[in-house]
Amino acid sequence: MIDLILLAAGSGKRMKSSTNKQFLKIDDKPILIHSLEKFYNHKNIDRIILAVKEDEEKYVRYLLDKYGFEGIYLVHGGKERQDSIFNCLNYIKDLGHNLSHNRPSIKSQIISSDKEPALGINEDIHIVLVHDGARPFVSESTIDTCIKETLVHKATCLAVPAKDTIKLADKDLNIVDTPDRKYLWCAQTPQTFDFDLLLRAYENAYTNKLSVTDDASIVEAYCHPVKIIKGNYDNIKITTPEDIGYADYIAQKYK
Repeated sequence: MIDLILLAAGSGKRMKSSTNKQFLKIDDKPILIHSLEKFYNHKNIDRIILAVKEDEEKYVRYLLDKYGFEGIYLVHGGKERQDSIFNCLNYIKDLGHNLSHNRPSIKSQIISSDKEPALGINEDIHIVLVHDGARPFVSESTIDTCIKETLVHKATCLAVPAKDTIKLADKDLNIVDTPDRKYLWCAQTPQTFDFDLLLRAYENAYTNKLSVTDDASIVEAYCHPVKIIKGNYDNIKITTPEDIGYADYIAQKYK
């Protein structure tokens, strides 16, 4: 079983827009729909759990219907990113291994085409990918690699080498350290895990009142190693107004 948690419940304050950044358009299509398509059409994804804000659920359902998505599970997000993911993990736990009866058999459609067949994951294996809804340019091959490496390592984090020299500063903005750039990586998503491992790590985080910004950190705090998978610089997270123009450029590049 391979599940995807797609996060679309954030506030997007840095975008400085009255509209949730997930609903802003790139190439005449909402960012969220671009992101969703990458996984909905992927041969190895069994279920998609979409974290949304409660007051945006109606509009999200409208978009899903408009663009022909079926069998997507919607879960209300929490106050912070990790709260939204924990809500989704518990929802998946309650679902068990029951596939949606409403969703078309996407895998069988793709297997009959000229594409490489699905991995054929053992039914006892349960993997979950966590991806940002505002990160619309992840590739099919990257998703494949994340899944395959997680079968080996149980916890993986997509990332790219840092291009810039990074400075560590104190509260007064005085530089206190310059880490060696060759050891620095910029984390991306999807971050991919054995489901039971990630659930236990989250339960540990809440027990110990940990607050972190990504899932890899949650698993690191649980004292389990996380393997880096080299990603692609085009797999940007759309966060600020400046990112929209660059996203349009990337979208045209892959047309």
